[in-house]
Amino acid sequence: MKIQDQFANVMHLTVTQSGVDTFTVGDAVQLGVGLFQNAALIIHEIEYYLGKATYQALDADGDRVNIGVVGDNTIASLQYNDPRVYDMQGWTLRLESGVGFEVLPTNFKVIRGFDKLPGGGMIVPADKIYLSCYSDGTGIANTADVRIRFTIKELKANEYLELAQSLRVFS
Repeated sequence: MKIQDQFANVMHLTVTQSGVDTFTVGDAVQLGVGLFQNAALIIHEIEYYLGKATYQALDADGDRVNIGVVGDNTIASLQYNDPRVYDMQGWTLRLESGVGFEVLPTNFKVIRGFDKLPGGGMIVPADKIYLSCYSDGTGIANTADVRIRFTIKELKANEYLELAQSLRVFS
């Protein structure tokens, strides 16, 4: 079966933390593509959104929220050096002492584009994708949202194996 999208698709992912200031990975988005169909997801753009309740919970110096698009639900944290963390976005509140004002995050919607990468986007396995959220100091179980624009592309068997090994799909 030939898999090749001509136009971009859109998926929306939401995750709510399992408790206050915990690391939580949400449910997998199933794209109707099996692990051994040699299909890749080409991510063109990720739009991160921090909701109003989460924004209002950033009320003390150092309070932070991190959202990540990941390929594995067994990871324990969002680390840039983990290939299973495809991308992440964070917000941190900074209080400037002595000057009498707060420096609040100004963008609660951040759009990150990958279309300038070779191949027109970031390539990841198409079988599962997850959204994760971590916070520190917010005092609530936060909800995070992303919108992902993507296409699906069929790979040759050796290309898919190389992709899967590089992202630790097989360990």
